[in-house]
Amino acid sequence: MSQADLILTSFKTRLLADEALPALLPGDLHHGERVDTKIVRPYGMMVVTETERESTSGNTALVKYEAVLRIIAGQDVTELGNIMRAFAAAFDLSFDLPDVDGNMVMIYPMTSTIIEDNESEFGKDIVVGTMTWEVQISEIE
Repeated sequence: MSQADLILTSFKTRLLADEALPALLPGDLHHGERVDTKIVRPYGMMVVTETERESTSGNTALVKYEAVLRIIAGQDVTELGNIMRAFAAAFDLSFDLPDVDGNMVMIYPMTSTIIEDNESEFGKDIVVGTMTWEVQISEIE
């Protein structure tokens, strides 16, 4: 498994360990940018990519990853806002990544947005929330 996959696994582990979060995403958290269109809403799609690698002392490197979560919620902006607030509280600076190889250095919450998706379902707008975290990990090269 790649480090990016391990980061996603850690997010999913944290999601399932929380009392409230699984109920907020009945359609689950999926890896990638495409899912079956018949999935129950709201659901999440997460992509994790390596953005920077900086060699440090010895055989270690500080590696930065960007974790982007898209939450597809249907038409209810208030519901989406509540889901995003719950995720922001659960995945804050104290969040641990138990499934990751290496020493976790820090996780930084970055941007969050809510938009109307340019696609619609049955003539109704779909609201999409995006949340981004930067994950920094000290890895052995």
